[in-house]
Amino acid sequence: MDTQKSPSKASLPKFFKNYIDSLPLKESLPLYRQFRPSTKENSHKAGFCVDPLFEEPFTNKQNYIHKYKDRLLYLATDTCIVLCRYCTRKRKTFYRDSFNNENINANPEIAPAKAIKYLKTKPEIAEVIFSGGDPLTLKPITLYQQISQFCQIPQVKKIRIHTRMLSLAPDKININWLNILEKLPREFPLVSFTLVTHINHPSEITDACRRVFLAVKQAGWYLKNQSVLLKNVNDNEKTLQNLFCSLVQNGITPYYLHQLDRVSGTSHFEVKVATGVALLRNLQKQLPLCVIPLYVQDGKYGKKPIDLTFKPQANLVIQPERNFREQTSHLSYL
Repeated sequence: MDTQKSPSKASLPKFFKNYIDSLPLKESLPLYRQFRPSTKENSHKAGFCVDPLFEEPFTNKQNYIHKYKDRLLYLATDTCIVLCRYCTRKRKTFYRDSFNNENINANPEIAPAKAIKYLKTKPEIAEVIFSGGDPLTLKPITLYQQISQFCQIPQVKKIRIHTRMLSLAPDKININWLNILEKLPREFPLVSFTLVTHINHPSEITDACRRVFLAVKQAGWYLKNQSVLLKNVNDNEKTLQNLFCSLVQNGITPYYLHQLDRVSGTSHFEVKVATGVALLRNLQKQLPLCVIPLYVQDGKYGKKPIDLTFKPQANLVIQPERNFREQTSHLSYL
């Protein structure tokens, strides 16, 4: 079994820490659980490992991953504003031993060079996804320079950024950030720009967040959200319903609801797939389908949707499918 001991350190932006501390204990617990170290992280369970999505063989110590035929994942940094205890890439964000983050930040103009060189050999790639780490931990001008280099390549039609900054540190999205976000769609009108937030609980959406969401949309960006189904955080109908509805009310499309990636030390967060299926099936009876995100499980060769017609007694297993690399991907229910 592949294991790695989680560090007993926590990292919370000042804005979010002050906000959580202002809440009644019962309301604050689902938020604290996502970020507070726990001794349960050192209780390893079979089937959990350091790199459950097998990203390392795809990166080969480079700062990009190509799993999907038409998309390239660009790891802009391994720095985060917060340490999510269930993080898929905690091997990078917790330990900072990945792809020489110092060089990436020190040389923003040449950082994407290898990724761009690779992209030009793959004309089928039309979208570049900025992840990490959190790309918005970079300086605004640094991220602008990196995105611009990709946008100048004619085959690139979409740019996507994944971040927790908008919800956990909205005070950091200042006029400099908004100017950069507005400048990109104006300079590259043929490119579609999307910002994907990562919000797991409706209480994460504050008035400060709402103002930032509106400003980002006005800057010409689409907003989507991905969540992770987490035990004792959002694994009940009321919380998920409030979350999805609150996102839509703020102009954010609920995008994905992820089954937990089986990272070492995260088994205490895991919700059974059968439970997740039951939750979403019940929500389908109460909400418009456009409000409900796609329930997915990630794996070695990419995401697979989880069939909401699944019945626990059927012991259903999705048949293997081949991705563009002609390799087989499996998805089984827990």
